[in-house]
Amino acid sequence: MCIRDSLSDALTRALADLPAAHRRAFELAALEGFSYEEVARVTGTTLAQVKVHVYRARRRLVDALGPYRGGSPT
Repeated sequence: MCIRDSLSDALTRALADLPAAHRRAFELAALEGFSYEEVARVTGTTLAQVKVHVYRARRRLVDALGPYRGGSPT
């Protein structure tokens, strides 16, 4: 398995492991390009909640994908 496939699998698993609210906010903001205000409106949450959800999602993804930093998993 090449590094790209391995990283893709790790990212898919990491996204699936996120709490639903964190995953949805992250997907809308980071992947779909919605502003945080738009994410709040779409999800029915506050701007503050969106910021927390996206921050926590990013932290968990960074932690989960940490082994891939520097080009090779450990």
